[in-house]
Amino acid sequence: MATGQSKSKKPAQQPAQNRAGAEHPGRDKEHYHALLLDSVSDTIISQDTNLIIVSWNKAAENIYGYKAEEAIGRKMNELLRFEFPGFTRRQILEITNEKGSWKGEAHVINRTGKPITLLVSLARLFDEEGVCTGYVSVAKDITDNRDAEDKVIRSELFYRNLIAESADGIILADEKGMVTFSGLSGDRLLGFEPREVNGRNIIDFVHPDERK
Repeated sequence: MATGQSKSKKPAQQPAQNRAGAEHPGRDKEHYHALLLDSVSDTIISQDTNLIIVSWNKAAENIYGYKAEEAIGRKMNELLRFEFPGFTRRQILEITNEKGSWKGEAHVINRTGKPITLLVSLARLFDEEGVCTGYVSVAKDITDNRDAEDKVIRSELFYRNLIAESADGIILADEKGMVTFSGLSGDRLLGFEPREVNGRNIIDFVHPDERK
């Protein structure tokens, strides 16, 4: 027999994982950011205004050879010695503080003694009130790219020297017939200095009767 009273329904139980996330949203957000930083291949390092390392991601561990717990709380120059072609560390900080960021190339020898070339971006960090709290640097390892470029340069230099010393008259031209290189032997054959030949069309040095 109905009594007219309705039974109250119990609220649906949330999954334990969702309840934990609702109880600690800040902690979950920090954990997500930490996972995100560790998933990228570039080094991401943050420092406070005194240049003390605050965070050090997994890529930094792999490239530089120091674990996060070894790096955090210390200054970068206590761990590694960076060289920035054309800049000093002081100049880079001055540019970053004035313009907000700096980007350039850096060379460093890591903990294991391996020389590394990096493309580095440095920027200032600000809190919600617009106060500068430190710096963040992102660095990409471009060592393999630079090594490949150096090999090409060395190869070109080797063959240019080989051609220049050849007794045969050797002249290099592009697909349009413009001279890109003339060795000293070519100079003796044509009667022109290399600087007078380079940049001109090779047809200019062919006798008119032979052009047809």
